[in-house]
Amino acid sequence: MKPLYEFDEETRRIVIENELLSRRGGEMFSGPLEGAYGQVYFFLLEDSTGTRIAAKCPKVRRYGSADLARVGIEQVLYELEKTHAIYSVPWINRFFDVQIIYGWPFLLSRCRMGTLQDLVSSQDMWTISDRLTCLIQITRALQMARERGVVAHQDLKPSNIFFDDLQKIHGVPKTSWGMHFHFFVGDFGIADAFRDFAPTKNSGSRPYMAPEQYSDSPIDTQENPSFDCFALAVIAHELFTNGYHPIGVKTADVWPWHRLVPRKWDRAATWRKWADSEKGIFVEHGEFPANTKDLIIAMLSTDASLRPSLDEVERHLWDALDRLEPLTAEGLRLQINHLESFSKGGARWEHMDDRLEELRVFYANTK
Repeated sequence: MKPLYEFDEETRRIVIENELLSRRGGEMFSGPLEGAYGQVYFFLLEDSTGTRIAAKCPKVRRYGSADLARVGIEQVLYELEKTHAIYSVPWINRFFDVQIIYGWPFLLSRCRMGTLQDLVSSQDMWTISDRLTCLIQITRALQMARERGVVAHQDLKPSNIFFDDLQKIHGVPKTSWGMHFHFFVGDFGIADAFRDFAPTKNSGSRPYMAPEQYSDSPIDTQENPSFDCFALAVIAHELFTNGYHPIGVKTADVWPWHRLVPRKWDRAATWRKWADSEKGIFVEHGEFPANTKDLIIAMLSTDASLRPSLDEVERHLWDALDRLEPLTAEGLRLQINHLESFSKGGARWEHMDDRLEELRVFYANTK
Protein backbone atom coordinates (compact mmCIF):
# COMPACT_ATOMS: atom_id res chain seq x y z
CA MET A 1 0.00 0.00 0.00
CA LYS A 2 1.59 3.25 -1.08
CA PRO A 3 1.60 6.24 1.30
CA LEU A 4 -1.01 8.94 0.98
CA TYR A 5 1.45 11.55 -0.24
CA GLU A 6 2.17 9.54 -3.39
CA PHE A 7 -1.37 10.03 -4.72
CA ASP A 8 -2.12 13.01 -6.95
CA GLU A 9 -4.03 15.77 -5.18
CA GLU A 10 -7.52 14.95 -6.50
CA THR A 11 -7.19 11.22 -5.88
CA ARG A 12 -5.82 11.92 -2.42
CA ARG A 13 -8.83 14.08 -1.58
CA ILE A 14 -11.23 11.34 -2.72
CA VAL A 15 -9.35 8.66 -0.76
CA ILE A 16 -9.40 10.76 2.41
CA GLU A 17 -13.10 11.52 2.13
CA ASN A 18 -13.98 7.88 1.48
CA GLU A 19 -11.89 6.61 4.39
CA LEU A 20 -13.22 9.20 6.84
CA LEU A 21 -16.83 8.47 5.93
CA SER A 22 -16.51 4.68 5.71
CA ARG A 23 -15.85 4.40 9.44
CA ARG A 24 -18.68 6.62 10.68
CA GLY A 25 -20.97 7.37 7.76
CA GLY A 26 -22.22 10.84 6.96
CA GLU A 27 -21.15 13.29 4.28
CA MET A 28 -18.36 15.77 3.68
CA PHE A 29 -19.32 19.41 3.82
CA SER A 30 -16.05 21.33 3.60
CA GLY A 31 -12.30 21.10 3.21
CA PRO A 32 -9.51 20.78 3.07
CA LEU A 33 -8.95 24.06 4.90
CA GLU A 34 -5.22 24.78 5.00
CA GLY A 35 -3.21 26.39 7.77
CA ALA A 36 0.51 26.93 8.13
CA TYR A 37 1.24 23.28 8.94
CA GLY A 38 -1.96 21.32 8.58
CA GLN A 39 -5.14 20.61 6.67
CA VAL A 40 -8.64 20.13 8.09
CA TYR A 41 -11.51 18.19 6.52
CA PHE A 42 -15.07 18.62 7.80
CA PHE A 43 -17.85 16.05 7.67
CA LEU A 44 -21.36 15.62 9.02
CA LEU A 45 -22.38 12.44 10.84
CA GLU A 46 -25.56 10.57 10.05
CA ASP A 47 -27.09 11.02 13.49
CA SER A 48 -30.09 12.79 14.97
CA THR A 49 -28.01 15.69 16.26
CA GLY A 50 -26.22 16.50 12.99
CA THR A 51 -22.84 16.29 14.70
CA ARG A 52 -20.05 17.95 12.71
CA ILE A 53 -16.53 16.55 12.85
CA ALA A 54 -13.17 18.12 12.00
CA ALA A 55 -10.35 15.82 10.87
CA LYS A 56 -6.90 17.43 11.07
CA CYS A 57 -3.75 16.10 9.40
CA PRO A 58 -0.24 17.32 8.46
CA LYS A 59 -0.23 19.37 5.27
CA VAL A 60 0.70 16.89 2.56
CA ARG A 61 2.24 19.60 0.39
CA ARG A 62 4.60 20.54 3.23
CA TYR A 63 5.47 17.08 4.57
CA GLY A 64 4.60 14.83 1.61
CA SER A 65 7.83 13.00 0.93
CA ALA A 66 9.66 10.04 2.38
CA ASP A 67 12.16 12.40 3.99
CA LEU A 68 9.63 14.75 5.57
CA ALA A 69 6.68 12.49 6.39
CA ARG A 70 8.15 11.55 9.76
CA VAL A 71 8.41 15.27 10.64
CA GLY A 72 4.70 15.74 9.89
CA ILE A 73 3.71 12.70 11.93
CA GLU A 74 5.86 13.94 14.83
CA GLN A 75 3.99 17.27 14.70
CA VAL A 76 0.64 15.44 15.01
CA LEU A 77 1.89 13.29 17.87
CA TYR A 78 3.20 16.37 19.68
CA GLU A 79 -0.15 18.17 19.42
CA LEU A 80 -2.07 15.11 20.60
CA GLU A 81 0.29 14.66 23.57
CA LYS A 82 -0.32 18.25 24.68
CA THR A 83 -4.07 18.28 24.06
CA HIS A 84 -4.68 14.91 25.67
CA ALA A 85 -2.85 16.03 28.83
CA ILE A 86 -5.58 18.64 29.34
CA TYR A 87 -8.55 16.84 27.77
CA SER A 88 -10.73 17.20 30.89
CA VAL A 89 -10.57 21.02 30.90
CA PRO A 90 -14.02 22.24 29.75
CA TRP A 91 -12.47 25.20 27.93
CA ILE A 92 -10.24 23.07 25.66
CA ASN A 93 -11.17 21.77 22.21
CA ARG A 94 -10.06 18.16 22.67
CA PHE A 95 -9.54 15.31 20.20
CA PHE A 96 -11.69 12.20 20.55
CA ASP A 97 -10.09 9.82 18.04
CA VAL A 98 -7.14 9.14 15.74
CA GLN A 99 -7.50 7.63 12.27
CA ILE A 100 -4.55 6.61 10.09
CA ILE A 101 -5.25 6.70 6.36
CA TYR A 102 -2.58 5.22 4.08
CA GLY A 103 0.13 6.05 6.57
CA TRP A 104 -1.13 9.56 7.30
CA PRO A 105 -2.54 10.41 10.78
CA PHE A 106 -5.78 12.38 11.27
CA LEU A 107 -6.87 13.85 14.63
CA LEU A 108 -10.65 14.05 15.03
CA SER A 109 -12.52 16.62 17.11
CA ARG A 110 -15.97 18.13 17.36
CA CYS A 111 -16.46 20.92 14.87
CA ARG A 112 -17.62 23.98 16.79
CA MET A 113 -19.94 26.67 15.47
CA GLY A 114 -17.21 29.18 14.73
CA THR A 115 -14.03 30.86 15.92
CA LEU A 116 -13.50 33.95 18.00
CA GLN A 117 -12.40 35.65 14.80
CA ASP A 118 -16.00 35.35 13.54
CA LEU A 119 -17.26 37.23 16.60
CA VAL A 120 -14.53 39.86 16.41
CA SER A 121 -15.70 40.55 12.87
CA SER A 122 -19.39 40.67 13.88
CA GLN A 123 -19.56 42.82 16.99
CA ASP A 124 -23.36 43.05 16.90
CA MET A 125 -23.59 39.31 17.65
CA TRP A 126 -22.58 39.79 21.30
CA THR A 127 -22.48 42.27 24.16
CA ILE A 128 -19.65 43.76 26.21
CA SER A 129 -20.48 41.34 29.03
CA ASP A 130 -20.27 38.44 26.54
CA ARG A 131 -16.76 39.59 25.68
CA LEU A 132 -15.76 39.65 29.34
CA THR A 133 -17.16 36.13 29.84
CA CYS A 134 -15.15 35.09 26.77
CA LEU A 135 -11.89 36.43 28.24
CA ILE A 136 -12.62 34.78 31.59
CA GLN A 137 -13.12 31.41 29.89
CA ILE A 138 -9.88 31.74 27.93
CA THR A 139 -8.02 32.69 31.10
CA ARG A 140 -9.49 29.67 32.89
CA ALA A 141 -8.35 27.47 29.99
CA LEU A 142 -4.78 28.73 30.25
CA GLN A 143 -4.69 28.41 34.03
CA MET A 144 -6.08 24.86 34.08
CA ALA A 145 -3.73 23.82 31.27
CA ARG A 146 -0.80 25.19 33.27
CA GLU A 147 -1.90 23.20 36.32
CA ARG A 148 -1.74 20.07 34.16
CA GLY A 149 1.73 20.81 32.80
CA VAL A 150 1.07 22.73 29.57
CA VAL A 151 2.55 26.07 30.59
CA ALA A 152 2.30 28.09 27.36
CA HIS A 153 -0.05 27.77 24.41
CA GLN A 154 2.40 29.99 22.50
CA ASP A 155 0.06 30.60 19.52
CA LEU A 156 -2.99 32.14 21.16
CA LYS A 157 -5.10 34.08 18.63
CA PRO A 158 -8.80 34.39 17.71
CA SER A 159 -8.65 31.80 14.93
CA ASN A 160 -7.40 29.20 17.46
CA ILE A 161 -10.28 29.84 19.87
CA PHE A 162 -13.58 28.16 19.01
CA PHE A 163 -17.11 28.69 20.31
CA ASP A 164 -20.55 27.16 20.50
CA ASP A 165 -23.58 29.46 20.59
CA LEU A 166 -25.64 28.15 23.52
CA GLN A 167 -28.84 29.67 22.18
CA LYS A 168 -28.61 27.66 18.97
CA ILE A 169 -27.48 24.45 20.67
CA HIS A 170 -29.41 24.43 23.93
CA GLY A 171 -31.98 27.18 23.44
CA VAL A 172 -30.35 29.41 26.07
CA PRO A 173 -31.86 32.89 25.47
CA LYS A 174 -29.51 35.83 25.01
CA THR A 175 -31.41 37.60 27.83
CA SER A 176 -30.38 34.96 30.39
CA TRP A 177 -27.73 35.62 33.01
CA GLY A 178 -24.40 33.88 32.52
CA MET A 179 -22.52 32.84 29.41
CA HIS A 180 -24.16 32.76 26.00
CA PHE A 181 -21.09 31.44 24.18
CA HIS A 182 -18.99 28.51 25.34
CA PHE A 183 -15.37 29.01 24.27
CA PHE A 184 -12.74 26.33 23.62
CA VAL A 185 -9.02 27.00 23.16
CA GLY A 186 -7.56 24.74 20.47
CA ASP A 187 -4.50 24.16 18.28
CA PHE A 188 -1.77 23.24 20.76
CA GLY A 189 0.65 22.33 17.96
CA ILE A 190 3.48 24.52 19.30
CA ALA A 191 2.49 24.61 22.98
CA ASP A 192 5.61 24.68 25.18
CA ALA A 193 7.83 24.66 22.08
CA PHE A 194 10.12 27.18 23.81
CA ARG A 195 11.25 24.43 26.19
CA ASP A 196 10.62 21.21 24.25
CA PHE A 197 12.55 21.92 21.05
CA ALA A 198 16.26 22.39 20.51
CA PRO A 199 17.32 24.79 19.26
CA THR A 200 14.93 27.18 20.97
CA LYS A 201 11.56 27.71 19.29
CA ASN A 202 9.98 30.79 20.87
CA SER A 203 7.84 32.07 18.02
CA GLY A 204 4.07 32.14 17.49
CA SER A 205 1.88 34.36 15.27
CA ARG A 206 3.51 37.77 14.89
CA PRO A 207 0.62 40.13 15.81
CA TYR A 208 0.27 38.26 19.12
CA MET A 209 3.93 37.61 19.97
CA ALA A 210 5.54 39.09 23.07
CA PRO A 211 8.94 40.81 22.66
CA GLU A 212 10.87 37.87 24.10
CA GLN A 213 9.38 35.53 21.49
CA TYR A 214 11.34 37.33 18.77
CA SER A 215 14.64 36.37 20.40
CA ASP A 216 16.57 33.21 19.58
CA SER A 217 17.92 33.15 23.13
CA PRO A 218 16.60 30.37 25.40
CA ILE A 219 13.89 31.37 27.85
CA ASP A 220 14.13 30.15 31.44
CA THR A 221 12.20 26.89 31.41
CA GLN A 222 11.91 26.91 35.21
CA GLU A 223 9.62 29.94 35.07
CA ASN A 224 6.10 30.11 33.67
CA PRO A 225 6.38 32.36 30.60
CA SER A 226 3.92 35.19 30.02
CA PHE A 227 3.59 34.81 26.24
CA ASP A 228 -0.09 33.96 26.59
CA CYS A 229 -0.76 36.95 28.84
CA PHE A 230 0.62 39.25 26.15
CA ALA A 231 -1.39 37.55 23.39
CA LEU A 232 -4.54 37.66 25.52
CA ALA A 233 -4.08 41.43 25.91
CA VAL A 234 -3.99 41.87 22.13
CA ILE A 235 -7.13 39.74 21.83
CA ALA A 236 -8.88 41.76 24.56
CA HIS A 237 -8.00 44.98 22.73
CA GLU A 238 -9.49 43.54 19.54
CA LEU A 239 -12.68 42.53 21.35
CA PHE A 240 -13.28 46.02 22.76
CA THR A 241 -12.31 47.98 19.63
CA ASN A 242 -14.15 46.24 16.83
CA GLY A 243 -11.09 44.24 15.80
CA TYR A 244 -8.32 46.83 16.11
CA HIS A 245 -4.83 45.68 17.06
CA PRO A 246 -3.01 48.05 19.45
CA ILE A 247 -0.61 48.78 16.60
CA GLY A 248 -3.44 50.82 15.03
CA VAL A 249 -4.94 48.67 12.24
CA LYS A 250 -7.62 46.01 12.14
CA THR A 251 -5.69 42.78 12.53
CA ALA A 252 -7.86 40.89 10.04
CA ASP A 253 -7.04 43.48 7.36
CA VAL A 254 -3.31 42.71 7.47
CA TRP A 255 -2.93 39.21 8.96
CA PRO A 256 -2.58 36.51 7.76
CA TRP A 257 -0.60 38.45 5.17
CA HIS A 258 -1.42 38.07 1.46
CA ARG A 259 -0.15 39.80 -1.66
CA LEU A 260 -2.84 42.51 -1.64
CA VAL A 261 -1.62 43.75 1.76
CA PRO A 262 1.41 46.09 2.02
CA ARG A 263 4.57 44.06 2.43
CA LYS A 264 5.49 45.70 5.76
CA TRP A 265 2.79 43.69 7.52
CA ASP A 266 4.57 40.49 6.54
CA ARG A 267 7.83 41.58 8.12
CA ALA A 268 8.80 40.41 11.58
CA ALA A 269 10.55 43.76 12.11
CA THR A 270 7.21 45.64 11.93
CA TRP A 271 5.61 43.60 14.69
CA ARG A 272 8.79 43.37 16.75
CA LYS A 273 9.21 47.15 16.75
CA TRP A 274 5.65 47.52 18.08
CA ALA A 275 6.09 44.74 20.67
CA ASP A 276 9.24 46.46 21.96
CA SER A 277 7.58 49.88 22.20
CA GLU A 278 5.62 51.60 24.95
CA LYS A 279 2.00 50.59 24.46
CA GLY A 280 -1.11 52.70 24.18
CA ILE A 281 -4.78 51.99 23.63
CA PHE A 282 -6.45 52.75 20.32
CA VAL A 283 -9.32 54.52 22.10
CA GLU A 284 -10.98 56.07 19.05
CA HIS A 285 -12.76 52.81 18.34
CA GLY A 286 -12.92 51.44 21.86
CA GLU A 287 -15.60 50.60 24.41
CA PHE A 288 -13.66 49.38 27.42
CA PRO A 289 -15.28 48.16 30.65
CA ALA A 290 -14.04 49.57 33.96
CA ASN A 291 -10.29 49.15 34.61
CA THR A 292 -9.70 47.03 31.51
CA LYS A 293 -7.62 49.69 29.72
CA ASP A 294 -5.02 49.70 32.49
CA LEU A 295 -5.13 45.91 32.67
CA ILE A 296 -4.45 45.54 28.93
CA ILE A 297 -1.56 48.02 29.05
CA ALA A 298 -0.01 46.11 31.97
CA MET A 299 -0.41 42.81 30.10
CA LEU A 300 1.38 44.36 27.10
CA SER A 301 4.44 45.35 29.09
CA THR A 302 7.73 44.92 27.25
CA ASP A 303 9.16 43.56 30.52
CA ALA A 304 7.74 40.06 30.99
CA SER A 305 8.28 40.23 34.76
CA LEU A 306 5.92 43.23 35.00
CA ARG A 307 2.97 41.55 33.34
CA PRO A 308 0.21 40.40 35.70
CA SER A 309 -0.22 36.72 36.45
CA LEU A 310 -3.18 34.86 34.96
CA ASP A 311 -4.74 34.87 38.44
CA GLU A 312 -4.49 38.67 38.55
CA VAL A 313 -5.89 38.97 35.02
CA GLU A 314 -8.87 36.84 35.95
CA ARG A 315 -9.55 38.86 39.11
CA HIS A 316 -9.61 42.09 37.11
CA LEU A 317 -11.95 40.56 34.54
CA TRP A 318 -14.33 39.35 37.24
CA ASP A 319 -14.25 42.79 38.83
CA ALA A 320 -15.18 44.41 35.51
CA LEU A 321 -18.01 41.93 34.95
CA ASP A 322 -19.31 42.33 38.52
CA ARG A 323 -19.51 46.08 37.99
CA LEU A 324 -21.11 45.85 34.57
CA GLU A 325 -23.63 43.04 35.11
CA PRO A 326 -23.49 41.41 38.56
CA LEU A 327 -26.23 38.90 37.74
CA THR A 328 -24.35 37.75 34.65
CA ALA A 329 -21.23 37.34 36.79
CA GLU A 330 -23.20 35.29 39.33
CA GLY A 331 -24.63 33.06 36.59
CA LEU A 332 -21.20 32.58 35.01
CA ARG A 333 -19.67 31.52 38.32
CA LEU A 334 -22.33 28.83 38.72
CA GLN A 335 -21.75 27.60 35.16
CA ILE A 336 -17.97 27.53 35.59
CA ASN A 337 -18.21 25.64 38.89
CA HIS A 338 -20.55 23.10 37.30
CA LEU A 339 -18.46 22.51 34.17
CA GLU A 340 -15.14 22.37 36.00
CA SER A 341 -16.50 19.91 38.56
CA PHE A 342 -16.27 17.22 35.87
CA SER A 343 -12.55 17.85 35.35
CA LYS A 344 -11.56 16.98 38.91
CA GLY A 345 -10.40 13.63 40.22
CA GLY A 346 -7.92 12.69 37.49
CA ALA A 347 -10.15 10.10 35.79
CA ARG A 348 -8.52 8.37 32.81
CA TRP A 349 -9.96 8.40 29.31
CA GLU A 350 -9.00 4.89 28.32
CA HIS A 351 -10.17 5.19 24.71
CA MET A 352 -7.87 8.13 23.99
CA ASP A 353 -5.09 6.70 26.15
CA ASP A 354 -5.10 3.75 23.75
CA ARG A 355 -5.30 5.94 20.62
CA LEU A 356 -2.34 8.00 21.85
CA GLU A 357 -0.27 4.90 22.51
CA GLU A 358 -1.11 3.57 19.05
CA LEU A 359 0.08 6.83 17.50
CA ARG A 360 3.30 6.67 19.53
CA VAL A 361 3.96 3.16 18.24
CA PHE A 362 3.08 4.20 14.68
CA TYR A 363 5.54 7.10 14.87
CA ALA A 364 8.26 4.91 16.36
CA ASN A 365 7.88 2.47 13.45
CA THR A 366 8.02 5.22 10.82
CA LYS A 367 11.29 5.22 8.93
